[in-house]
Amino acid sequence: MKAVPTSIEHFDFNYPDLETMVRVEVHDSEVTIRATRDTFSLRRKEFFIHELASEGFIPEVYSWLKLDEAGAGRQGVRWVVDTSWPGTDPEGEAKSHLLAVKLVTGAALTLTVLLILLFSGHLGHMRVSPPATTSSGQ
Repeated sequence: MKAVPTSIEHFDFNYPDLETMVRVEVHDSEVTIRATRDTFSLRRKEFFIHELASEGFIPEVYSWLKLDEAGAGRQGVRWVVDTSWPGTDPEGEAKSHLLAVKLVTGAALTLTVLLILLFSGHLGHMRVSPPATTSSGQ
């Protein structure tokens, strides 16, 4: 038996003011919308779906879809809260860690050199001389 691959297309949206990321997955006969947080009201979810349809991200048949309170539509649209999909990129995480180590090491070396120069007297010659006093003629 051969498995028939289904075509899955997805689009990612970010709402930083709501601290929410949304992924729209378009399957052959179904649309799944995954949000990282439950920050959308029912009305806003329906408006978002309307905008997706009008912009061509999903089929226009979903344009005036009404959702129930659970986030499911009668026409094959599901809205779910799912925090697992925006996973971390292991390669990017490794690069970030390496950069942080380099920055901390560089700062520590710079501080060490400055302290050695300060206490060895090399920076001691930069003293400010006291202001000259003027004698008034009495």
